[in-house]
Amino acid sequence: MRIIKLKPLDQNEFSKFGKVLDANVAKPQIDYCINILSSLDGARTNVSLINAPIIQLPSIITVLERRPLSWQSYFPLGNTHYLVVVAHSGPYGSPNLETLTGFSVPSGIGVSFHPKTWHAHPCCFSDPGHLVMIVEEFATFGDCNSLQIDPFKLVE
Repeated sequence: MRIIKLKPLDQNEFSKFGKVLDANVAKPQIDYCINILSSLDGARTNVSLINAPIIQLPSIITVLERRPLSWQSYFPLGNTHYLVVVAHSGPYGSPNLETLTGFSVPSGIGVSFHPKTWHAHPCCFSDPGHLVMIVEEFATFGDCNSLQIDPFKLVE
């Protein structure tokens, strides 16, 4: 079984998968810090409130998802410390499991995934496990892919 060691979130390393959105550098605000627009005609903005499950490490991950055409962003609410697992798309669109990377994201920091970035569903390390997800989506086109993968173990 593949083992992925969790890393602290690092702006430079995460930039291969998307953007780190750090409210601490907003003086007083950052405008247009992400592009949520989809390339699909008729797409609409979806703002979701997520009550993410609590995860204890080590943990087994078996499913990844992606938005092939849209950016997807997560913002923690309150003091939420959460987990992000990401992977690049391979040549035929499936996840390139050689690029699987797990990040520990502190409270106050959001992330935004590039289109085609595979990721695990967000999980939190403690209560509260509340996040806001923002994505531009087109419900009937299928701009959300989910895939069962060979299990891997996520460790500290």
